[in-house]
Amino acid sequence: MLENQSLIVRADDSRDWDLIRELRRELDENKWRQSDLIAESNEMRREWDNAWTEISDLKVDHARELESEVMKWREAEGEIEKLWFKL
Repeated sequence: MLENQSLIVRADDSRDWDLIRELRRELDENKWRQSDLIAESNEMRREWDNAWTEISDLKVDHARELESEVMKWREAEGEIEKLWFKL
């Protein structure tokens, strides 16, 4: 009987170690997956930041172009008024 209990305990220990190995393997796989997801998330964030910066730069350039056109328009109006006064 004692021998049977000893064998049962050894078998349980063996199963416990198998379970521990399996859990460690799963933990390692999850760490790798998490690391990959974090890297992908960081890459997406960089792409989003670059796109946002590009959009902001385009808006600034567009505003400058509009301001330049407005200034040309005002100069042209001023020239027209000068010509009207000369007549």
